[in-house]
Amino acid sequence: MIVMLALVFTLLQVTGVGTVDGMRLSNVRLDSSAFQMPGSDASALVFTVNVERLARASSLKDFVLIIFNDQGRLAGEIACLKVRSAGGTGPTTERKTIDAPGVYEFVFVIGPNVKQGVLSYGENRPDVARRPIGSFKVPWP
Repeated sequence: MIVMLALVFTLLQVTGVGTVDGMRLSNVRLDSSAFQMPGSDASALVFTVNVERLARASSLKDFVLIIFNDQGRLAGEIACLKVRSAGGTGPTTERKTIDAPGVYEFVFVIGPNVKQGVLSYGENRPDVARRPIGSFKVPWP
């Protein structure tokens, strides 16, 4: 609990603002089929986000993980590997941009030392201008 409070406090210090209106983090999971590299201990961390409103079209570069160490201190950033449509009845499709409301999956490649962080959104800006969509703990087995 103390670590999560430190995470929230650090998040507010980093961003200085509230969460992104119109975007809601609904699921976080590890997915071995989303990314595989023989001999690597990296895994794919997949975020399901409900995008209810968009102020403008966005690219995968606008979505970044801000990761924290076990003490809740800022440890770095991870860029988004790919975005794919997740909602609806059709097949999951990879995208380069998000230009309409919907349910999307954002895929990030992480190492085993990543334990927690924040999925953030911003127009390819530095940390201080990014806004959080939601915080997470990696669901390691």
